[in-house]
Amino acid sequence: MAESLIPLFRKDITSKLIAHSECRETGKRIWTCQTRYPRIIHAELMTHRALSRNASSSRAIPVTSILTRDSDMFVPNFRANKPGMQPGDWLSPEKQAEAEAVWREAAEACIKAARTLSDKDGLNVHKQWANRLVEWFGYIDVLISATEFANFDALRDHSAAQDEIRLLARAIIPSRRQFAPTILGPDDWHLPYITDKDRYEAGRDIWNYASRIREVLDTVDDCPDLSLNDALLLIASAARACRLSYSKLDGTPSTFDDDIERWIKLVPSNDPVHASPLEHQAIPLGRLDPKYQGNFRGFGQFRQFVNGHYVPG
Repeated sequence: MAESLIPLFRKDITSKLIAHSECRETGKRIWTCQTRYPRIIHAELMTHRALSRNASSSRAIPVTSILTRDSDMFVPNFRANKPGMQPGDWLSPEKQAEAEAVWREAAEACIKAARTLSDKDGLNVHKQWANRLVEWFGYIDVLISATEFANFDALRDHSAAQDEIRLLARAIIPSRRQFAPTILGPDDWHLPYITDKDRYEAGRDIWNYASRIREVLDTVDDCPDLSLNDALLLIASAARACRLSYSKLDGTPSTFDDDIERWIKLVPSNDPVHASPLEHQAIPLGRLDPKYQGNFRGFGQFRQFVNGHYVPG
């Protein structure tokens, strides 16, 4: 098939812009996108260290929930084999149908096995193993934040890339233009999943959370003059990045109380910090030490201000 006839999108490979900010002084931008794509290409995305990522977990989501959510399994548009990494031509419609039938038959066998393993009245195997059987034809939801996308765009929207990650790049690139950036002053934060309603409610109810927020602030070092409001919104943004949603796993909207409880699990007082959800919040670098950028450029990354965000060797 000619290059021009490669599909420009698949409806099951998506990207939605969650937050988009621009530093008023430098014009530097940061984007946060929520993406969904076949799990088979997740390892390829993970090679891009400029991207901060959080992903839906096979250890957290029940088998039945995954099978319900991914009831339409991922089936590739197959191509013929040939030597090297790049495939040959697209299969004919007849061969595509035959290959798809084989793929679906294998997937159904895995679904049956996952259900048998996870059956609460039977083996009752934990989801961290049972779910692995359905990963290869399933999807993954991934939150991505970055200040630098040029390398990802060039490598992945390219004829040498696997079709599915190329389609993901073709979803991410236009999604970064879905709305104009929020202009940030030197003390303003890029806060995915924080709405105007959240800001209003935080300001209105801040004293209801003040004592708990002060306890939380004990885990944050050198963060630039955090107000109680900013701290609450940072906590909420990190908790929601962990869930990849404004809502909890059962679909109900999260509250600030829920978010604080989630934060305490992410940043416990006596255990290693689970810091990746804290990589999506950022403040213009300004006069801050460049060490606070992490994998960003021009922004201080919230994770870098948190005590124990990594365990030194």
